[in-house]
Amino acid sequence: MSSMKDTMKDAERFKQILGVLKKHDAIHGFTPEKLRLILLDLGPTYIKLGQIMSFRTDILPEEYCLELTKLRARVPPMPFETVREIIELELKKPLTELFSSFGEESVGSASIAQVHPAVLKSGEAVVVKVQRQGIYEKMEQDMSVLKKAGSILKISGKVGKNLDFSSLIDELWDAMKGELDFTKEANNLIRFMENQKDVPYVTSPTAFMDYSTSRVLTMTNMKGFNIIQKEAILEAGIDFHQLGVQIAENYCKQVIDDRFFHGDPHTGNIRVMDGKVAWIDLGMMGVVSDSLYMCITDCINAIISNDMFELTDAFFQYCEPEQEIDRTAVARKFGMIVQKYLSSGIGQMDMGRLFTEMMNVIQEAQVRIPQEMTIFVKSLVTIEGTVAYVSPDISFITIVSDYMKSKRLREMDPVEFLQKSGHKILRSSHKVVDLPADLADTVRLLKDGNLSVRTETVRSPKELRTEGRRFANIIRAMLMIGLYLLAGLTVSAAQLPTILGLPWLSFAALLIGTILLFMTLIDTWRMNKK
Repeated sequence: MSSMKDTMKDAERFKQILGVLKKHDAIHGFTPEKLRLILLDLGPTYIKLGQIMSFRTDILPEEYCLELTKLRARVPPMPFETVREIIELELKKPLTELFSSFGEESVGSASIAQVHPAVLKSGEAVVVKVQRQGIYEKMEQDMSVLKKAGSILKISGKVGKNLDFSSLIDELWDAMKGELDFTKEANNLIRFMENQKDVPYVTSPTAFMDYSTSRVLTMTNMKGFNIIQKEAILEAGIDFHQLGVQIAENYCKQVIDDRFFHGDPHTGNIRVMDGKVAWIDLGMMGVVSDSLYMCITDCINAIISNDMFELTDAFFQYCEPEQEIDRTAVARKFGMIVQKYLSSGIGQMDMGRLFTEMMNVIQEAQVRIPQEMTIFVKSLVTIEGTVAYVSPDISFITIVSDYMKSKRLREMDPVEFLQKSGHKILRSSHKVVDLPADLADTVRLLKDGNLSVRTETVRSPKELRTEGRRFANIIRAMLMIGLYLLAGLTVSAAQLPTILGLPWLSFAALLIGTILLFMTLIDTWRMNKK
């Protein structure tokens, strides 16, 4: 009986969805603006779905994602009696016992929750975020209907043709459930505050766990000014250039040091409170894995040094394509993109847009980009826009580059260096493994007469010596790589005696490899000088 009722509800909801699609003439295609308007008309589930999809440039074309960032729910607030009922049910006490005062008027009303100001019995000013009644059940039903009609998501020929929409909807529903569980946001607040405790110019809301559940979140009332209130901030004596630098540097800290960053750092989510940068709305946070961290840092170093092959390797070592990729063609496209952004000088480079265009190239090569990368790039685009709004003369890429350099100097650790070097070599080891097969193929082509070989005659003893030295340098370089690999693999061998904090075998390999490195560099320099 219950199953029949659910089926009838699904059928009725599906009928409503078809009505909205018909109203917007969806049969003739979806423009980005039309998609946004359809999601608005479909209600809270689809508004939240659109907000989450705005981060997924790996699924939707960039112009659609950009339009979906404009989604803002037009949802009337719940009656105060409903709010009281939810809070008392969740916190198991009458409202009057929990708060010395509670504002009946909502100060913010969104698709899944609304916010009320209050004062705790201890006298602390707080805001209470209350989840809408029945919103979980409504969203669950909507996602069930959407899963049964997954073809609705095929909004454009540009969207991936081979996507598993059922799995995609499951993934999106998991993300939505995470936002519906306010304990996750409370834990984000605690973790973020702990990460920033030693930064004097940063603050964020404190979560009051005794007054919070999965449906109610009580946190510090972050007063002060929104960063768009420029006149008020200037009157408070705040220097906008310094404010912009602080925002940019702290974002670098979040990504590079903490590996836990604000996923949506737009102007509405950053305030100025008591002269400090106040980060709010920490429901959507990004996490930087070791592999993403290495990709980000390697990409930035490659861009700064203008090495497109290194840039290509950084992306493909992270994304790990399953099929053969023409890396030269990708490197050529990367070069065109980077040169376009370099034309106005590296200090003016728009990193977020650059990364977005490079990701488009990767997707054109039919390589799937992990979700954590798309969240990072969307966040990067947003923070660059925010910093530019605060102080247009700030070079974001210069701040990032300087921060990375200072981090290397502050935390120079031979053990960490060897581990990273070993990891990089291991990630590239498939190229070494492929060498015998590649050589065999070359010999076979030569044997069959299908290989053209261009030769140059060495005409003097001097040229012969130069060629010999170059060959010796190649051999030294190969030995050096092998020694660094050995050092990286043995760095954790706790049973061996140590020298300067390293196992003796690792130390010896590192020492000999470094000697070979300097010999190669000196010899190369001498040859070039001649």
